[in-house]
Amino acid sequence: MTVKEHYENHLGNFYSWMIGDFDVNEEVMREFFASHGIASQSDETALDLGCGNGIQSIALAKLGFKVVSVDFNRKLLNELESRKKHYEIEPAESDIIDFLN
Repeated sequence: MTVKEHYENHLGNFYSWMIGDFDVNEEVMREFFASHGIASQSDETALDLGCGNGIQSIALAKLGFKVVSVDFNRKLLNELESRKKHYEIEPAESDIIDFLN
Protein backbone atom coordinates (compact mmCIF):
# COMPACT_ATOMS: atom_id res chain seq x y z
CA MET A 1 0.00 0.00 0.00
CA THR A 2 1.33 3.45 -0.90
CA VAL A 3 1.18 6.46 1.40
CA LYS A 4 -1.44 8.03 -0.88
CA GLU A 5 -3.58 4.87 -0.68
CA HIS A 6 -3.20 4.87 3.11
CA TYR A 7 -4.51 8.46 3.28
CA GLU A 8 -7.33 7.75 0.83
CA ASN A 9 -8.44 4.53 2.50
CA HIS A 10 -7.77 5.26 6.16
CA LEU A 11 -5.92 8.26 7.55
CA GLY A 12 -7.82 10.90 5.56
CA ASN A 13 -10.96 9.83 7.42
CA PHE A 14 -9.39 10.51 10.84
CA TYR A 15 -6.81 13.22 10.13
CA SER A 16 -8.85 16.22 11.31
CA TRP A 17 -10.12 14.38 14.37
CA MET A 18 -6.54 13.38 15.31
CA ILE A 19 -5.14 16.89 15.21
CA GLY A 20 -7.95 18.34 17.32
CA ASP A 21 -9.79 21.64 17.25
CA PHE A 22 -9.07 23.37 13.95
CA ASP A 23 -9.59 26.93 15.16
CA VAL A 24 -7.41 26.48 18.24
CA ASN A 25 -4.61 24.86 16.23
CA GLU A 26 -4.81 27.50 13.49
CA GLU A 27 -4.47 30.25 16.10
CA VAL A 28 -1.48 28.49 17.69
CA MET A 29 0.20 28.25 14.26
CA ARG A 30 -0.54 31.90 13.46
CA GLU A 31 0.94 32.99 16.80
CA PHE A 32 4.00 30.79 16.16
CA PHE A 33 4.55 32.30 12.70
CA ALA A 34 4.03 35.85 13.96
CA SER A 35 6.38 35.36 16.92
CA HIS A 36 9.07 34.25 14.47
CA GLY A 37 8.61 37.23 12.18
CA ILE A 38 6.79 35.30 9.49
CA ALA A 39 4.32 37.65 7.82
CA SER A 40 3.86 38.89 4.28
CA GLN A 41 5.38 42.28 3.57
CA SER A 42 3.74 42.83 0.18
CA ASP A 43 1.67 40.21 -1.64
CA GLU A 44 4.18 37.44 -1.01
CA THR A 45 3.25 33.83 -1.73
CA ALA A 46 3.72 30.99 0.75
CA LEU A 47 3.84 27.36 -0.34
CA ASP A 48 2.31 24.88 2.11
CA LEU A 49 3.54 21.43 1.10
CA GLY A 50 1.52 18.58 2.59
CA CYS A 51 -1.09 21.07 3.79
CA GLY A 52 -3.56 18.48 5.08
CA ASN A 53 -6.76 20.27 6.07
CA GLY A 54 -5.11 23.68 5.92
CA ILE A 55 -4.28 24.79 9.46
CA GLN A 56 -0.97 26.35 8.40
CA SER A 57 -2.40 27.60 5.09
CA ILE A 58 -5.12 29.61 6.80
CA ALA A 59 -2.70 30.89 9.45
CA LEU A 60 -0.36 32.11 6.69
CA ALA A 61 -3.23 33.69 4.77
CA LYS A 62 -4.31 35.57 7.89
CA LEU A 63 -0.75 36.92 8.09
CA GLY A 64 -1.13 38.39 4.61
CA PHE A 65 0.28 35.69 2.36
CA LYS A 66 -1.24 34.38 -0.82
CA VAL A 67 -0.98 30.63 -0.24
CA VAL A 68 -0.58 27.67 -2.56
CA SER A 69 -1.65 24.61 -0.55
CA VAL A 70 -0.47 21.26 -1.89
CA ASP A 71 -1.73 17.86 -0.78
CA PHE A 72 -2.56 14.60 -2.52
CA ASN A 73 -5.66 13.89 -0.48
CA ARG A 74 -8.84 15.33 -2.00
CA LYS A 75 -10.85 14.90 1.23
CA LEU A 76 -8.43 17.09 3.18
CA LEU A 77 -8.27 19.67 0.39
CA ASN A 78 -12.08 19.79 0.43
CA GLU A 79 -11.93 20.60 4.14
CA LEU A 80 -9.49 23.41 3.41
CA GLU A 81 -11.70 24.75 0.63
CA SER A 82 -14.69 24.81 2.98
CA ARG A 83 -12.72 26.86 5.55
CA LYS A 84 -10.67 29.27 3.40
CA LYS A 85 -13.45 31.89 3.19
CA HIS A 86 -12.18 35.01 1.42
CA TYR A 87 -8.47 34.28 1.88
CA GLU A 88 -6.23 33.91 -1.16
CA ILE A 89 -5.57 30.20 -0.89
CA GLU A 90 -5.13 28.05 -3.97
CA PRO A 91 -5.51 24.34 -3.19
CA ALA A 92 -3.51 22.06 -5.50
CA GLU A 93 -4.12 18.32 -5.56
CA SER A 94 -0.72 16.81 -6.18
CA ASP A 95 2.05 14.75 -4.69
CA ILE A 96 4.69 17.13 -3.31
CA ILE A 97 7.43 15.79 -5.58
CA ASP A 98 5.24 15.98 -8.67
CA PHE A 99 4.19 19.53 -7.81
CA LEU A 100 7.77 20.71 -7.37
CA ASN A 101 8.79 19.17 -10.69
